[in-house]
Amino acid sequence: APAAPGAPAPPQAPRRAKCVQCRATGTIPCNTCIGTGLWNIQGSDKALLTMESMSVKIRCPDCTGLGVQLCQSCFGTAFGEKEMKGLLRNSKFKRIVARLRKSDADTMEIAAIQAEAATIMDAIEAKRLAKKEGREYTES
Repeated sequence: APAAPGAPAPPQAPRRAKCVQCRATGTIPCNTCIGTGLWNIQGSDKALLTMESMSVKIRCPDCTGLGVQLCQSCFGTAFGEKEMKGLLRNSKFKRIVARLRKSDADTMEIAAIQAEAATIMDAIEAKRLAKKEGREYTES
């Protein structure tokens, strides 16, 4: 039902800027394999006593064959620069970043990373709004 005339509009979720580096996907093409997931090793075949050049394709060591890596600008969150500044000051998000750096997180975890970051961002924005309105913020 539409709001009555003069009634305050219901609160809307804030629009968040998107990461321009990864186009809000959270991943970028791997630089090593150029997004193919394969890495070309070249050498010579000494076993045949010829100096014939040989080439072998293996799974890319940097992206483990996925062809993509987590975006280093947004850490896979898809958030823009302004939002990242707020997140990088947050102790909960710092733990996510430490985990990402330590484990070289798999891009398969991207949805979980984005959901966790969105939850943290929502809490940051709720705290900011409560402060602006002069209310006490209690974390749930």
